[in-house]
Amino acid sequence: MNPSSPAPSGIFDLPSLAAVIRHYRLNQNPKVTITQLADTLSLSRDTLHRLERGEDVGASVVLAVLQALGLQMNIQPIHLPKLEEATQYFAGDLLGHGSKATGKKESLKQ
Repeated sequence: MNPSSPAPSGIFDLPSLAAVIRHYRLNQNPKVTITQLADTLSLSRDTLHRLERGEDVGASVVLAVLQALGLQMNIQPIHLPKLEEATQYFAGDLLGHGSKATGKKESLKQ
């Protein structure tokens, strides 16, 4: 990720969280090194390297790093389709446009 690229969005797993943290750490002005961040937070450099690789380091470490970088985490619900919505999506609609899963036109059986 180059310095002028926007930060990734949509954090759904540890690797995507790691990418956001690394992006913001490297794009601080001036850039914050792993050693500086480790010293500031009294953490080991290894812990911060593990965090930036997307490994599990614990919530308290993640929250401390976010705060040190001037970031916060917002929790919000994601939209997951209900069973009925998923069934309609994969079965095709009532107009007979076919199944989105197979791309084949299917007829409705009465």
